[in-house]
Amino acid sequence: MGTEAPKRISDLGVIEFLNSFSVPVVGGSLATSFFFSRFFRSDIHPVVFWLLPSTVWFIYTLDHLMDGLKLGSRASSLRHQIHYQYRKELQFLLFILGFLNALLAIFFLPWPILGFGLLLTLFVSFYFLLIHKAFPLRSNRLKELCISIGVWMGMLVLPGFPASLAISPSNVYLHLAFIALNMCNLMIFSYFDYESDLKDGFIMNSSLDGKVRLENQINYVLAGTFVLIGLWAFSVNTAGKLPVVMAFLLMLNTLVVLVLRKEVFQQNELYRLIGDLIYLVPGLIWFLLRNKAVF
Repeated sequence: MGTEAPKRISDLGVIEFLNSFSVPVVGGSLATSFFFSRFFRSDIHPVVFWLLPSTVWFIYTLDHLMDGLKLGSRASSLRHQIHYQYRKELQFLLFILGFLNALLAIFFLPWPILGFGLLLTLFVSFYFLLIHKAFPLRSNRLKELCISIGVWMGMLVLPGFPASLAISPSNVYLHLAFIALNMCNLMIFSYFDYESDLKDGFIMNSSLDGKVRLENQINYVLAGTFVLIGLWAFSVNTAGKLPVVMAFLLMLNTLVVLVLRKEVFQQNELYRLIGDLIYLVPGLIWFLLRNKAVF
């Protein structure tokens, strides 16, 4: 940023605001979780559809805030600069939100859902301890894998509970395909953020080979995700597979376009906006097919 004054919230453009405060992924978490609650025909308490997206915002904000606090005013990415600049306000909001959500969960959620929520909380706590304390340098895919698993637990397993935890080959393929989609998305973010992460000291590999190797890994994971979607589609024989296949393939194809047109989506961090918006796709598919005999 040089000698430029740090941007304030009032200075942010629409895309900058949405990306800085993770708004698309918060909306996407609601859309995707609702989609899977309908797919698994689960009887889930409505308060979950407040707790899940608000908790997603809590986690993303805390993650960016911790990075911002480590970097201070020398942060190269806008989201870290904004979180550092408004650290006091955000810390207060996180405290209030965490307290209120804990009360809502305790008073309204049945024990099985509450128990799973506590398990998810422990996993998230483990993630923060692992990434921000034990392994602060992002030289591998550890962070992406942890987030992918957390997103899977929150957006697919929790809203579909307990049917989502049924042991079957088809369920295994479904879960792995969704985790792989999340992993693809986050690895693409890492590719686009490579230079800024290097500048901020988050990665150790400073050679061009590191970025080329990451691009190759992304291609392998994209191909593997397609195979997993196909395996799941051929392992189930119900009308309900149509919306899932449509949603997964549209999400996957969007990520492929990001990879193929990197020079376009690099501008104004469009890659982050589009990558987070893919989680709205399942909700869109549900809306289009809600009156069909597939849910």
